[in-house]
Amino acid sequence: MKVALIHYRYTLRGGLETRLMNYMNFFLERGDEVCLICSRISEGVSVPENVRIVLLSPGLVLKPWRQKAFSDKVKKYLGNNQFDFSLSLGRTEGQDAVLAPGNHVGYLRALKKSSFSVSDGQQIEMEKRSFLSSKVIFACSEMIRHELINDYRIDEDKIQVLYPPLNTKKFKILEESTRIALKEKYDIRGDKKTFLFVSSSHERKGLPFLFNLFEQLQNEPIELIIVGYPKVHSALDNVRFLEFSNHPEELYNIVDFTIHPAIYEPFGQIVS
Repeated sequence: MKVALIHYRYTLRGGLETRLMNYMNFFLERGDEVCLICSRISEGVSVPENVRIVLLSPGLVLKPWRQKAFSDKVKKYLGNNQFDFSLSLGRTEGQDAVLAPGNHVGYLRALKKSSFSVSDGQQIEMEKRSFLSSKVIFACSEMIRHELINDYRIDEDKIQVLYPPLNTKKFKILEESTRIALKEKYDIRGDKKTFLFVSSSHERKGLPFLFNLFEQLQNEPIELIIVGYPKVHSALDNVRFLEFSNHPEELYNIVDFTIHPAIYEPFGQIVS
């Protein structure tokens, strides 16, 4: 089977990109031909060697309309090339199915934003177009399914709940000797309790709340370790930033707690 997977920009940032990699590996293991369609692949991102890459640049377009320009090119490309199944990870037209890993209306409501920017309006319009043009919508949770029905007026028969895949070979409990070595690697000592916060969307994931909390707990034997993107600056002695990591499973094995006070969380792969 010829499969097209569509993602606007492939970067090393978050759960959606992890989900894309898992899908590529899944279809390859089935023996399918996989084509990845995107506008750009960031430096350092690895793509399985058997995946054919198609880059469709949106061109010289202002930022709020770049995804629309990319979507137009995707729709044209899919119309000119035959695939047995095409799956978009969001906000494009012309594919058979689209993921709904979240939605912008629900996000704005959760953050209590009363006014919409041009970018907000364009993102909502692109989601509507994508949902309407797809044969099936894969919502990442029951919460998102209900939001699509109520906020976007999508026919509920068109929506299926498809939870994000989890690589159980990667996320597993390590041996004690390995955990000791990793604690040395990340400078995690036994004289304090460690809380891990993993994020690529800090405001939505609740980082401002954590800064306020750990500011009040500076005299306690605890430490907040932040892993993700973008870079975080803090003057707090009990907060440490470790930048983005390709191996968060190492940290999950050696911290005392994972903390995730998200304001809006469609599924929560971090704690799944």
